[in-house]
Amino acid sequence: KEVKPSLMTVVPRLLDKIYAKMHANAAAAKGIKWLIAKLAFYVADTKCVNKKFSFVDKIFKRLVYQKLLDALGGKMEFIISGGAPLSLTTERFFSNIGLRIYQGYGLSETSPVISVNGPRAYKFGTTGKNLPHVEVKLGDDGELLVRGPNVMKGYHNQVEKTAQTIQNGWLSTGDLAEIDSEGFISIKSRKKELFKTSTGKYVAAIPIELALTQSKWIDYAVLVADNRPFVTALIFIDPLLAQSYAEQ
Repeated sequence: KEVKPSLMTVVPRLLDKIYAKMHANAAAAKGIKWLIAKLAFYVADTKCVNKKFSFVDKIFKRLVYQKLLDALGGKMEFIISGGAPLSLTTERFFSNIGLRIYQGYGLSETSPVISVNGPRAYKFGTTGKNLPHVEVKLGDDGELLVRGPNVMKGYHNQVEKTAQTIQNGWLSTGDLAEIDSEGFISIKSRKKELFKTSTGKYVAAIPIELALTQSKWIDYAVLVADNRPFVTALIFIDPLLAQSYAEQ
């Protein structure tokens, strides 16, 4: 509120926290304010992102959404998110209240950006198109491979690891992905986080962990499933919220 930025770069967890806080504040409202907020938040959470604003949306924008945007300084044009996958729920909500989230993707080994959404090319739920100087393709197992002048020469004094990571100029990202017909990239899971249970079933950790952390009570979640007969998760409760609830 003090700085009133026009744009920010953030990690998804910060957006998740803001999302949860906004919903908690709305749930704490009373009377007609509670009803309006509940309806407005329901629309923001469920409306198709590409659907045009209706008359009802404009009312909610004036009564509810603008106050949420004012809490972010009031001048925010867009936010760039990277460093981890952004949940569809969070991206949908902010887009529908009038704040575009441009998700990107990259690695330290690629200096670091590989792909990113932007005003000229955006698709909900993806990490955008690869930058002009970056080549991308999918391996036989669906792993995203990257080639270009942004790719590192190698790991310092680790010849064997470098040879495993870069083959014929293509860097193995370690991420399983999809590339659609328009060139938009969607990251599905880390290869090493595609667990195989003892029953032979493959489980992608990231989507489940993202779903769990949508709860206002859960700060972090880590899936445990490799070579086990069932899937479990290590849950970290939000300590401040738990303390506040206990006091009440």
